[in-house]
Amino acid sequence: MAYIDDFIDRKHHRKEIIYLDANLEPILKETYGIIVYQEQVMQIAHAIAGFTLAQADIMRRAMGKKKKREMARMETAFLQGARANDIPDKTAHEIYDLIARFAEYGFNKSHSTAYALVAYQTAYLKAHHPAEFMAANLSSEMNNPDRMPILLAEAHAMGLEVLPPDINHSGRNFRVDSQGRIRFGLNAIKHVGQKAADHIKTVRQTRGHWKTLHSFTESVDLHLVNRKALECLIKSGACDSLDGTRHQKYVLLDEAIKYAQGMQSSTDPNQENLFGGEKQAAVVSEPALPQVPPWSDEEHFEMEKSLTGFYLTGHPLEAFEEDLQEFSNYNFSDTQDAYRLEQLRVGGLVSQLKPHHTRKGLPMAFFTLECLTGNAEVVVFSDLFARVKDLIIKDAKVFVVGRVSSRGTASNSSQSIDSMVTNGNHGPDTMLKLLAEDIIPLEDLRKRLAKRINLRLHVSRLESGLVQQLRTISDRNRGSCELWLHIADDRDADSYGQPQTRRIRSSDLQVTPASGFIRELRSLLGSENVWIS
Repeated sequence: MAYIDDFIDRKHHRKEIIYLDANLEPILKETYGIIVYQEQVMQIAHAIAGFTLAQADIMRRAMGKKKKREMARMETAFLQGARANDIPDKTAHEIYDLIARFAEYGFNKSHSTAYALVAYQTAYLKAHHPAEFMAANLSSEMNNPDRMPILLAEAHAMGLEVLPPDINHSGRNFRVDSQGRIRFGLNAIKHVGQKAADHIKTVRQTRGHWKTLHSFTESVDLHLVNRKALECLIKSGACDSLDGTRHQKYVLLDEAIKYAQGMQSSTDPNQENLFGGEKQAAVVSEPALPQVPPWSDEEHFEMEKSLTGFYLTGHPLEAFEEDLQEFSNYNFSDTQDAYRLEQLRVGGLVSQLKPHHTRKGLPMAFFTLECLTGNAEVVVFSDLFARVKDLIIKDAKVFVVGRVSSRGTASNSSQSIDSMVTNGNHGPDTMLKLLAEDIIPLEDLRKRLAKRINLRLHVSRLESGLVQQLRTISDRNRGSCELWLHIADDRDADSYGQPQTRRIRSSDLQVTPASGFIRELRSLLGSENVWIS
């Protein structure tokens, strides 16, 4: 991973390919002088030290499993073999250290080829059939609460619309409709299940769409779609296409079931008419919708979250989405990215708050931070807790600045994180653990974190009136942030042809980090040329 940029630069002739020894060129030429495959490790040992391929494989396995005693023995044999091939000890040492670094992570070539083929196929599907590709991914990860927010966020980033579940349109799994939109699957709703989802789709294909709750309950098998399933369909929003609000349908549910049972029994061919003669269906009118106030948006969101694991028709963090994109530096798509960051910054909702005490009796806390694309467990030590405890309440919208616990080895002076989490039964082992260094209310995010507004523009645009335009806009948006210009000049390019950049700070102008001002600047200069630090 560390050599990916080197690999690309060498491939495009931006960096020179250097071989430690001429014997390495025929082995590493296809990968631009970088060891990628296990076979290359073995070929190098054979070419440099005269190892048989069997000996080379033993060395590779020892390196991969970090067997120090075996590696020391193999290194001695490697250096002796290199010496016999007239290769200087210094070069031999460098080559051995190089292959030891790569042997631990290398794939064999056939494995790499299979990965590459699958990567190509899935990339093709994502590029040419994006909605179908994402629908298939969402269906396959339907029961994985860690992956689903990431996939839903990716679909959103791709410009795809993901519609909530609907009894009049949804099937068991996620599917793509005729307009290229992804429809949520009914099986993703708790207590509905595959049989109920399949039954609803089968009945709908026979009789068409439903308009009222009564027409729905009357036509489905109430043994397959039982009361609990009906309640969850209503609360999750899957019955929103029927008449009435969710609260009205929820209050009406028991009457609708009784109505359905009465209608179904009145048409039962095995039931005799009490007064003899030909059986007639009872004339029963549908009960009217009750007059009850609608549930609030917050209640809708909470019910959707509890029944599907996600917010479907909206999100409590939507108002802060722009701020979160601006200041967050992690999106949960790859856990390894988090461990590479010295400081991690994410925002979300406080949930599953668990007060705790250190061994010295000082109060601290654990809580789950529910972000737009994933969740993290946050550890708040006593010093910080004393300062921010009023912010850490259920459903509070906060931004956390901290560092990632190094897989349970991080500790404070009194107790290891891993021990506290295990003993307190806090969060699943797979959840990212973040040691908080600061916690900020989301509404204060720009005011607290923004220090500098950066604008990048090319030297050729300095004479176009753009600078005066920027000055006019900035004068209207004065504030407390420094304003920096990054001037790119092709006339002073580096050895790779990249323009040199000169930085200029405005000495008499400070500006606001407000989102409206940032949007205006990006509209003028392009999104990639405006950033906050």
